Amino acid sequence: MTNEKTLGAWGEHYAARLYQKAGFQILVSNSFNRTGKQMGEIDVIVKRDKLLVFVEVKTRISARFGLPEESISYAKKQRLIRSVQWFLSKNPEFAMNRPRIDVCAILLAESVKVSENRNLDNFVKYSKIYTNAVELN
Repeated sequence: MTNEKTLGAWGEHYAARLYQKAGFQILVSNSFNRTGKQMGEIDVIVKRDKLLVFVEVKTRISARFGLPEESISYAKKQRLIRSVQWFLSKNPEFAMNRPRIDVCAILLAESVKVSENRNLDNFVKYSKIYTNAVELN
């Protein structure tokens, strides 16, 4: 696994733990539409009461090219919306839930060395959850 994929997987796991600490239940990690035209991936899907949250996780080691939360383009937002709509259409058991799209941004210290078996928790400079970061139409 490449360092980028390792970093992404760690970030998704870290974000899931943040939501768990806030009382959410983890439903799905890495939800893909694997049939027909691929619309994109939803990193983490969590639920608390009637709130169903689709989480886009952005993890970076450096802010040299911008903060993690700044890397979500208009096109990415549109893919997220389509992915959420697809997920809801294929999972009618969640029809009565209130959907929301959040962004979890994680910035690590530049000194971190990424490897598959390394805990990066001590290198987190900041982690922020932007609730309702992408408006569902």
